[in-house]
Amino acid sequence: MPVAATQLENEVDLVARTARWVRGAEGLVEALAATGFDFHSREAALLTLNGVEDADDSTLVALIERGAPVEMKILELDPSVDSSEHSGSALLRDAIFYGKPHLFQTLVERGWLDRLGGSDASMAFARGAAGCNAAMVDVAISSGVAIDLPAARRRQSSQSEAVATADLEGSALANLSGSYRCADEPTRVSVAQRLLAHGADPNRRDAAGQTAIFGVENLELLNLLLSNGADPRVLDYEGNSAVFGSWTDAIVLRLLQAGASPVGMYYDGRTLDQQARERDMPMTAAWLASNPNP
Repeated sequence: MPVAATQLENEVDLVARTARWVRGAEGLVEALAATGFDFHSREAALLTLNGVEDADDSTLVALIERGAPVEMKILELDPSVDSSEHSGSALLRDAIFYGKPHLFQTLVERGWLDRLGGSDASMAFARGAAGCNAAMVDVAISSGVAIDLPAARRRQSSQSEAVATADLEGSALANLSGSYRCADEPTRVSVAQRLLAHGADPNRRDAAGQTAIFGVENLELLNLLLSNGADPRVLDYEGNSAVFGSWTDAIVLRLLQAGASPVGMYYDGRTLDQQARERDMPMTAAWLASNPNP
């Protein structure tokens, strides 16, 4: 498609304010009201529930304030889903996961945090990495939501696959490095700063024995974690350090410089030295050559 055609499409969308219909941007509620939409209907409840991921926070709050039902059960909204949970609980969980602080506060004020339960709220916070939203960190903490899950139990190979999900989860801080909710890398770092400022533990292990430095691919984030007490020497339950969670030369080098062990293997059986030579990691290869007996 020619660039001019794309520009024209974007201009048409801008003038027509397409975003309000496509992703629930500002103006949707007013446009619906102008059509005589029934905000107390099942359709309004579905619109709110299904829009949490993409819709503007203010739009979701406005729908509820206009009367969108939150007491209906999920089964009533979607008969194909066998759930007796109320939409208010599901909305609150999604507000935490997707980082919608205003929706979260609105539902907390209506008593939905007590109905959902602190454990479920904390799990959503961890899984969604606070929705990669620094404001979500603040409102969650002010409402009593724990920002760190309890320490995970080590998962043994002989254990049943039906291990409790909570035992496999990392904390919000640990999940932040891989979160797709982050609009950009500065946002990712700012959320980590807020979590750490509120006491998030960078050395909390998940069931694989990994901590927040495992899987980090942002050098600024890694340095932030290290400067806030993350232990670079920690080994997971396979005996590997965090250097085996990255193929990024600068990340691996920084971990080695901080004291992480180069002894171990990647999932494919290659050593760090082999990976450094095969994956164009000259800084790591040079460090290994200069430190033959770490």
